Amino acid sequence: MSNIPRSSEAFHYLYKTIDKRSGKYYLGRHSTHNLNDGYQGSGKFVKDCLKAGVQLETVILKTFDNSNDCVIAEEALLNEHFDDPLNMNFHMSNAGGVLGYKHTEEAKKKMSDNYRGGPTESGRKKLSERMKGNKINVGRKLSEDTKKKIGNQMKGKNNPYYKSAEKPLRGPDGRFIKRNKAAF
Repeated sequence: MSNIPRSSEAFHYLYKTIDKRSGKYYLGRHSTHNLNDGYQGSGKFVKDCLKAGVQLETVILKTFDNSNDCVIAEEALLNEHFDDPLNMNFHMSNAGGVLGYKHTEEAKKKMSDNYRGGPTESGRKKLSERMKGNKINVGRKLSEDTKKKIGNQMKGKNNPYYKSAEKPLRGPDGRFIKRNKAAF
C-alpha cells in the first residue's frame, strides 16, 4: 500500500485496528483520497491507545465503490461483532446513525430560512425572556484588591493565552519560523 498514490477518486473501506498485545480491536469505516493517510480510527479505544503509545495495526477488511454501501456493511460488521469481549467499539451503530441520513427538501429550506440573516425578532424575544432571571454578576463591582489578585493569578503560564502571546520568531529573511512544539 505504500506506493498507492493520492487519487481524485475517493476510497471507501472497512477497517480493523488491533492492539496486538491484548488482541482488542476497533472496527470502523473510512473514506479518503489517500490510502496512506495513517488513519487508524476515531474511537475512544484508539485515541487512548495512541495517547499511551501503544502500537496499533490497521487492516483494511473490504473496499467499496461508494460510501452508502460502506455504511451499510459497517453496520452489519458491528452487529456481527457485538458480543465479542475484545471488540472495543463504544457504540454498535455507525456514527450514532447520523451519517447517510438525507434531509427532505422541505426540511433543508426550513433550516436555511431559520439560519439566514441571524436570529429573528421572535428568537431574540425568546432569548431575552430566558435570560431575565439570570442576574449573576450583573452590576457587581470588584474591589481593587480582588482585581489585583485575579491579575496575578492570570500571569505567565496560568494565562490560557500564554503561548500565543509570545512573539513569533523571524528568520534573517524576515519570514516566520515554525517553533518546535516540544520546546514549550
